[in-house]
Amino acid sequence: MNIGMILDCEFPPDLRVEQEMLTLAKLGFDVHLLCYDFTFQRPEIERLHESITIHRIKVTKKFHNKFNALAPSLPIYFAFWKKQVKKFISQNKIAIIHVHDLRLAQVGDWASKKFNIHYILDLHENYPAALRFYAFTNSFPGKLFISFKQWEKYERNQVQKADGIVAVIEEMAERLYSLGVTRDKIFIVPNYINVDSFDQNVIKTKIDKKEDEIFLFYSGGFDRHRGLETLIHAMKHIQPINPKIKLHLVGSGRTESDLREKVDRLNLNNVTFHGWQQERAIPSFIEAIDIGIVPHLKNAHTDSTIPHKLFQYLYKQKPVVVSNCNPLKRLVEEMHSGLVFESCNDKDLAEKILSLVENPELQLIMSKNGYDSIIKKYNWKTSGEELKKLYEKISTS
Repeated sequence: MNIGMILDCEFPPDLRVEQEMLTLAKLGFDVHLLCYDFTFQRPEIERLHESITIHRIKVTKKFHNKFNALAPSLPIYFAFWKKQVKKFISQNKIAIIHVHDLRLAQVGDWASKKFNIHYILDLHENYPAALRFYAFTNSFPGKLFISFKQWEKYERNQVQKADGIVAVIEEMAERLYSLGVTRDKIFIVPNYINVDSFDQNVIKTKIDKKEDEIFLFYSGGFDRHRGLETLIHAMKHIQPINPKIKLHLVGSGRTESDLREKVDRLNLNNVTFHGWQQERAIPSFIEAIDIGIVPHLKNAHTDSTIPHKLFQYLYKQKPVVVSNCNPLKRLVEEMHSGLVFESCNDKDLAEKILSLVENPELQLIMSKNGYDSIIKKYNWKTSGEELKKLYEKISTS
């Protein structure tokens, strides 16, 4: 039975999508992924695994950025994808269409009806809520044309149509129940770490570190909802108290230039930007640091998703300091693996960091707790079981 995944981003990198495809391949499915190529340099068809094939659509990133968030009101995006998916399904004899994220849900529903195939909607995040906090929707011209209410209506309508829905965390599942989705349709597949592959093919990265320095670390996207501005201001409080505490930032995004300017304006010498790094370099960075930070702003978006970075830090035996977004707070407190600060409160974040730095014994206890929790429960083997249950249900119905 052939699975057709559609993703309106480039691949690689997308760790969640990759792990799902590998899990399904192990279950005996042939998986085909239709995605973008913004570079016009990647192969149009690429074999990732004997049972996984990547199919790429060559388009400019400008096209994606211009039309995807406007899709419900200006369906050029849907029309483009329907044309691509029609060919994709016919050529690859797709029996199950698996749509990643809300944006292409309408295309998945259309394909399901047109080809009489099963349809799975995989929600990585609360997209209507996320839109409210992205930089491009809060600046000209995005804020003039993107309708948050229209996206909320689109979501309420689309989540009723899938044969099965993949939720990224328990809090997302609860939100879907509140939208009227029945519990038997929802399968929770969190962004837990694959402990069998995380340390494979690592790109070694050297970070110079003096013996008495303490390194804080954040990796991921740079956007308003990530809370990096709060983290930068926390470093301003920390610098005169303990100048040996250094923050290392890996990633890129829309707010990167603003953050760099802020660091310069505040005369901070305890913050280093490393820019975007390949996924396989992240384990090497985490090896070199002492404390992992997840400073996300608490809102409707971050209260119903969970980042990969949390589990990566914990697996590498690093204690964490996280904001009080519902899933982050719940998991860190369950695992006794770190400290929780109040979102947007830079003074509280600075106090929590200093408290942890000043207590090496607590760091060791939390490091062990986090690692043990990952090995025993919070790993991809658990997530994969839920995905397996969903596909067993769908393929036998």
